[in-house]
Amino acid sequence: CGDAASPPTDGNKQALHAEIQGLVAARNVIRLSKGKSLLKYPQDISGMPRMPLIFVLSLGRYDGVLGFNWLYIFGPLAAVVKWILEYTKVLQMEGRTLGKLVWKIADATALFLSKTLVRPQAPIQNV
Repeated sequence: CGDAASPPTDGNKQALHAEIQGLVAARNVIRLSKGKSLLKYPQDISGMPRMPLIFVLSLGRYDGVLGFNWLYIFGPLAAVVKWILEYTKVLQMEGRTLGKLVWKIADATALFLSKTLVRPQAPIQNV
């Protein structure tokens, strides 16, 4: 879930999840004003009962960890990916075409991969 949100899901507090929750909330305000049924998070956006676990962590200037569900990439490649993600996210937030295009493709690709090749693992149950 986004840092300021607390929906009844087992989601993680990550920016990706916060963005999707905001999208669902905005769309639901419009749908409600038109008398349509409300969207459910995350099923109606991601097509899955859970959002993918995606993170990139810096471990110094030339080192990092990239995680995508169960797949992890370590080292300089993760650091480069983090830089690209940050740079293009700023472009997107500035309304720049390149940033919007990169993130439209990246979000769709992440959801597709999470539904097909790199499916999330079942959550670990507390005992």
